[in-house]
Amino acid sequence: MIATLSDRIPAVMASAPSYGTAVKACGAARSGEISAESARDALVNFAVTVGILWPADQPTVSVKPVSGAA
Repeated sequence: MIATLSDRIPAVMASAPSYGTAVKACGAARSGEISAESARDALVNFAVTVGILWPADQPTVSVKPVSGAA
C-alpha cells in the first residue's frame, strides 16, 4: 500500500523513463550546459507523467507554525 509520496518514490523512479531525463537535466543545468528553466521543465514533465505534481489550485498546508504568522 502506498500511504505517502515517499512510499511511492522508489517505484516511480524504477518505472518512469522521464525520471532519468529529469535527473540528467538537473545535472546539466548545474554544470551550465542547459538553462535552469529547461531542467525545471524536465522535472515538471516527470512529475506530471507519474502523477505526483501538486495541483496549483490547491494550497500547500503546513502543520508547523510559520514565524511571523498570526
